[in-house]
Amino acid sequence: MVGLTAAGVLTTGFIAKGHTPIRFTLERATAPAATSFDHFNFSNYWLATHPQPDLPIHGQAAYLVDLDTRMVMWERDPETARAPASLTKLITAMVAVDDAGSLDRVVEVTPGATQVVPSLMGLSAGEHLTVRQLLDGLFLDSGNDAAEALAQGIVPRDRFIRQMNQKAKSIGLAGSHFVNPSGLDADGHGMTAHDLVQIEKRNYFFNWNFFAVVFRRPTEQAKVIANRLRQKTPLNIIVYARTLIALAHF
Repeated sequence: MVGLTAAGVLTTGFIAKGHTPIRFTLERATAPAATSFDHFNFSNYWLATHPQPDLPIHGQAAYLVDLDTRMVMWERDPETARAPASLTKLITAMVAVDDAGSLDRVVEVTPGATQVVPSLMGLSAGEHLTVRQLLDGLFLDSGNDAAEALAQGIVPRDRFIRQMNQKAKSIGLAGSHFVNPSGLDADGHGMTAHDLVQIEKRNYFFNWNFFAVVFRRPTEQAKVIANRLRQKTPLNIIVYARTLIALAHF
């Protein structure tokens, strides 16, 4: 038997243990600002207290989160790593932006970057493009050549791949591992549904350069646009639509 009384910032309660009541007082904790930490701890409370609906999703894995409450609303095998295909390019873009330091940095396309297939931006060896232009080709054309150009043209490729895995671990992608920047199927290359939501969440809340590319605006303007989206979009549907659509086929 539990009785609770709320008053201001304190919650006082009594729990009857046998015949002896135990009094306790809980103080409301103030959550840190979102910009002060990278990892959002999603809660499984909803899943524990509500039966999951039989959604008509044929994908092998899915992970649906309400960012406002940080509640997991629905899941299907979220911790098994699977071939992520071009969703790999999300982490490729993050590492490229980190390494380049500026979206206007010029990258020379290496011969090796033009040898990948399919899904090409259409690069030629020796071409010079900015990181911003390569990111456009990475996202809009799903260019595997753009992914390789970013992985080979800023730092050595093997270092770039190591950085992809280091970045993944640093932002909480515990079930992911990468062996190439494009997402072409390869042994040991995989992501979980849980990790896909984690990476989208981080781009949404922290990676302003990502928004600067998506909205083709300077970084400061991208911050304003992102903040407006958060305020006006319940469950942050605009940003998460891409992830949910992808997971439906994951």
